[in-house]
Amino acid sequence: MRVAPDLEVPAAAPPPEPTIIRNGALDPARWTFAVMADNQFVAASPDSVEVQLTRQALRQIRAAGPDFLIINGDFVDVSLPENYDFARRLLAEELGYPDTPFPVIYIPGNHEREPITSGSLDNFIAAGLGPTRTTFDHKGVRFILLDSSNGFLRSDFAQLPWLEALLRDAESNPAIEHVAVFSHYPTNDPLPTDNSQLGDRLEAELVERWLTAFRERSGKGVAYVAGHAHIAGYERVDGVPYLVLPSAGKVPYGGPENGGFNGWLRFGVWPGATAAEWLRAESLPLLERVTLTMPAELAAGTSVAVSAIGEQVRGRMIPLRYPATVTWSASENVFIGSGQAAELAAKLPHVIAVFDPDTLTLQTLRPGTLNLAVVANGERAEAMTVIR
Repeated sequence: MRVAPDLEVPAAAPPPEPTIIRNGALDPARWTFAVMADNQFVAASPDSVEVQLTRQALRQIRAAGPDFLIINGDFVDVSLPENYDFARRLLAEELGYPDTPFPVIYIPGNHEREPITSGSLDNFIAAGLGPTRTTFDHKGVRFILLDSSNGFLRSDFAQLPWLEALLRDAESNPAIEHVAVFSHYPTNDPLPTDNSQLGDRLEAELVERWLTAFRERSGKGVAYVAGHAHIAGYERVDGVPYLVLPSAGKVPYGGPENGGFNGWLRFGVWPGATAAEWLRAESLPLLERVTLTMPAELAAGTSVAVSAIGEQVRGRMIPLRYPATVTWSASENVFIGSGQAAELAAKLPHVIAVFDPDTLTLQTLRPGTLNLAVVANGERAEAMTVIR
């Protein structure tokens, strides 16, 4: 008997999640809200990197002026009264808490339990900084914030029928255009270790089935936003986006090339949009500076890799491409894009080069001088090249 030999086929990288803006920014016609998670600071270390990054994120969020901010768990590292006092101080110093310019909704993660994950939420509840779970409707979107702080949604079993009832109501409620569900734990870990996800796989499957059924029956959009995995991981299951936030303070778990960076997300909602278009987000790394490097001179008809790097406070260097949101610009003689549009642009006599923002590849065509610039979360760098 003859059999085919075993083959090792490398797994294909998942396509970019369309909710996340890759080259560009949110349309100003969209109203916005901000989300961050996994800051994990303690009062005993007020000058730590975690605190520094938390302050940086809060300042950026305040400057962005969202309708509200959701802290999606693990704001503190240990659920002790002194850490909640320090959390209140940070919110006061950076946002003017409790008289913040926009509402702050804080739900628990596993670090809001004492002991962590297995303990109670008593200290979190006593601190009065946020609910264990809640829901509200805002400008046509129903927000459902769940408690998964012990790794299971059945930590509060009543919330499962509560979630189902809220989804059922939103299906037929003409005032609700779309639904956004938040939980500290993701349904699936973006990393292959599968350590950072809902502990009951049947429970995760149930939530995914409910969200898919909601989308199919209602024609409305729905999204699930989580933290906990300390990595920017964005995927889609049966048409529903599942977005895992980068950590906003604690050390990332994944490598820089795979979404392992510190950051937060700025979401934009387009009123009246379809289920495919209603939600977009900027994936914003917390950066100290960016650098853009390419040769000062190139020959026409060559291809070169451009280096675009963002530096974070721990010295972590991240490539400025998806899953981070990056905006590219160039002189008028450069076309930015790929595919058929790039092929057509390359035929235009005034276009001397084509730049692909996904692969960071510059293809030179004709002699001339070009400028290229990159912006990531407000940090900018530019470079110039002469094509001979």
